Amino acid sequence: MRHRASTGWSIYVSVALGLALAVSIALLFLGSTHERARLEGGVYEGLPAVRIGAAFPLRATATDTPAPVIDLKFNGSRALTHVKKLTSFGPRVSGSIEEGSAADYIELTLTEFGYSVRRQAFRAPNGQIANNVIAIKPGTPRSSTETPPWAALGAHYDTISGTVGANDNASGVAVVLETARIMHQTALPYDLRFILFGSEESENPSRDSYAGSLKYVDDLNDEFELNLPEDEDYDTVGGFVFSHLGYIPKTGETFDYENLEFTITAAETRRINRIRIHKKI
Repeated sequence: MRHRASTGWSIYVSVALGLALAVSIALLFLGSTHERARLEGGVYEGLPAVRIGAAFPLRATATDTPAPVIDLKFNGSRALTHVKKLTSFGPRVSGSIEEGSAADYIELTLTEFGYSVRRQAFRAPNGQIANNVIAIKPGTPRSSTETPPWAALGAHYDTISGTVGANDNASGVAVVLETARIMHQTALPYDLRFILFGSEESENPSRDSYAGSLKYVDDLNDEFELNLPEDEDYDTVGGFVFSHLGYIPKTGETFDYENLEFTITAAETRRINRIRIHKKI
């Protein structure tokens, strides 16, 4: 389904999406709102304020029914359980049976949390079929005419050969899964997507490496009709920006490409960290 907004919309892109996801990725796809808000001690640009667990009253009045006791704190022991389970499959090489077993476990876990889960299948660089595992928690938009903003958290669950990938990246997957458990019980004014990528650690040196995240970004390119150009010289949005400008822009710089306005929201001397893309309607 393609999403449109009546007055335009904005997209935050984590430029590292095309790179190996050592811990986790955060993409922010936002509407026209640009306020700053605090979410459990961290500052998230553009997201309305929300208190973790706000959907459940912490105190009951004389007329209230006592709220169920739900653990809404991040539980390190639960996360470690996910790491142990993922590593028990052994090396999870792109398109392998072991990678498939990890995908099955991730899907089952998210389903048990109450999510509707889908797989995004694609052909990995080695010719095998791999999958991204995706779950979405719908938010409540501020109005019936608003195109809901959304945020995403992700990590890759595959490994290179010869390692069970506890740190790279079962730990990142565990963080995403435990966060998904918490956030399912939390009311949000925006959609929240959890994306577990397959085939990121392909041992193919071509641009088809990081195949899972590239597949997801390619589909977003189609979904939002961005029409970003493809080239052998780059495989990330940051690479496109560098190729287009010929230099690494500073934080706050803007430029136009066709009907898109790009704003560099975070950059270092040798790296673009985050970009906001606004499609002009």
